[in-house]
Amino acid sequence: MAKGKGRIATPLIWARRAVQAGFSVFILVSAYLHFNDKGGYPPIDTICPFGAVETMWTYFTTGHFLPKTSTPNFVLGIGLFIGTFIVGGAFCGWICPFGALQDALTWIQQKLRLPKVKVPEKWDKVLSYGRFVVLAIVLYMSASTATLWFADYDPYRAVFSLHWIFDFNTAAWLSYAIGIAFIIGGLFIPRLWCRYFCPLGGIVGLIQYVSPIKIRRDEVICTDCGLCDRVCPMRLKVATVESVSGDCIACLECVERCPAKGALNVSLGKLRPESPKEQTI
Repeated sequence: MAKGKGRIATPLIWARRAVQAGFSVFILVSAYLHFNDKGGYPPIDTICPFGAVETMWTYFTTGHFLPKTSTPNFVLGIGLFIGTFIVGGAFCGWICPFGALQDALTWIQQKLRLPKVKVPEKWDKVLSYGRFVVLAIVLYMSASTATLWFADYDPYRAVFSLHWIFDFNTAAWLSYAIGIAFIIGGLFIPRLWCRYFCPLGGIVGLIQYVSPIKIRRDEVICTDCGLCDRVCPMRLKVATVESVSGDCIACLECVERCPAKGALNVSLGKLRPESPKEQTI
């Protein structure tokens, strides 16, 4: 039963895929208009919430934004932080175009039956801190150089800015190489960028630890089949905790695939008052 349901896409999962596709198309169209609209359509950097994080130090110390960032970055950044507090990592699982691309790569890997690389659990935990290392480097370099320093290394921008189509430049070879590397890596390691390198994902993970709304497991109903662990793209141990936090991207794959109705729920507060002290991941 569990195995069969694990292969079926539910209406909610299809809805998530549609939302992901919609935002991805929006960003691609915006990038296209930037290069082809004579009215001067802004680059996609201006509609990236991480731009608010990058430009924050420069703005509050000099009163000026970093090049290619502006007020919309702050608006989107504040909206993201508020949304993350309310609904956790839904931005990563439903909206982020690069996250959608990684999910598409996993789908291709499954269809082509490519080998799946499983990073040892110990190394997986250590590598997950890479997001905070990248974040620290980006913040330092952005503040010290007063430029959008990360733009030359960001795989999201390398792919979705469409520079490689409309403004190809051999001098940007490192940016292209990084983008290609993460595309290839994503074919073998699900959500490679999200799990180990994404600086915005690191911030989202910290905020959602205090989010009151989480995916919670009812240990009484749960049958311990482990299907939720197997379908989680972030390799979270859903089957052994009471509430899922931290690195959860709110894709709801575990909830929708669970064969025991009611075992996993998105809720505000504990499912059962008599439950033991809440554990989180």
